[in-house]
Amino acid sequence: MSHAARTPPRTDSAEEATADGQWADLSRRIAAGDSAAFEQFFEAYFQFTLDAARQATGRDTQTCLDIVQEAMLKMMRCFKPLTGRNELNAFVRVVTRSVAYDWLRKENRRQRALSRLEPKQQAVQEQKSLADEEQLIWLEQQLRTLEPQLRQIIDWRYRWGWTLQAIASKVGLQPGAVDGRIQRTLKKIRQQAEGESNE
Repeated sequence: MSHAARTPPRTDSAEEATADGQWADLSRRIAAGDSAAFEQFFEAYFQFTLDAARQATGRDTQTCLDIVQEAMLKMMRCFKPLTGRNELNAFVRVVTRSVAYDWLRKENRRQRALSRLEPKQQAVQEQKSLADEEQLIWLEQQLRTLEPQLRQIIDWRYRWGWTLQAIASKVGLQPGAVDGRIQRTLKKIRQQAEGESNE
């Protein structure tokens, strides 16, 4: 579906001349800083500007609304007296297209930056996953060297989330004794890990 920018309906020559005079007067008031005049212009040209943004970008409505907002702000800053509706239409088209093309260039730069960044992020994630996997393999190897009961205690505590009291009841020890065995074992494993990392 084509989104050609729409203009106010045309009238006969006399009415058109009167309308041109009104648009010219409106443009002079806006150029002089009349906020009420700009509000009148905004209401009259909102859809025209939105259609121009769609025509220039082919993007979704929300994107085009953002472009309209930026274009209106730019027009408010640089409005100048115009002779009538035709000049006003041309002025709105030029400003809207300028803003739209700026948006497209920024979006293209952003997409290129993302495309360059994504492989780096993926490589970092893969390296981290590999390091984590290696650490898990190393830890599993260390746990296999423990006596069966101690390995089972650590499994109950950290894999299954058992309390010290539950483990103590299971193995016939006091909770403090169970905790002491676990902490000594973990300390030994940490020391081994630090020793290997410093080699």
